[in-house]
Order: sequence, then C-alpha cells, then structure tokens
Amino acid sequence: MTAKVNIKELRLGKNLTQRQVADLLGVTESNYRKLESNKVKSVSLIAIYKLCKAFSCTPNDLFELVENEAS
Repeated sequence: MTAKVNIKELRLGKNLTQRQVADLLGVTESNYRKLESNKVKSVSLIAIYKLCKAFSCTPNDLFELVENEAS
C-alpha cells in the first residue's frame, strides 16, 4: 500500500494558491508542488498539523491509502 496525498482539492476548496500554502508550511513553492503531486516519500507531523489547520480537516482527509499494482 502507498499513501496518496489529496491536498490539491482541499487547497482549491479554500481558494488558496500553492504559494500561500507553501508559505504557511515554511517550504518553497517547488517543494510544496512536489508534495501536492505526490512526489515526496514522507511528510512531517508538523506539516500535517499545519495542513489540517489551514484546510480545517483531519489527517484522514489529507491522505488516501491505495493498493500497489502488481508488476
């Protein structure tokens, strides 16, 4: 199983730009884009907390577990 990040939809629902969320997290916009496109291997608990606060959601809303496809 892998975790899929669902933050783009949450960000758009709050009418926030990638730059605004990146600033909130204290990361570069480039690094935030990697997070939003599911190209990072891990996310800090502090970042999860800040995202949940910004999006008024729970960690369950940020991530979705998906089955790995058979090779």
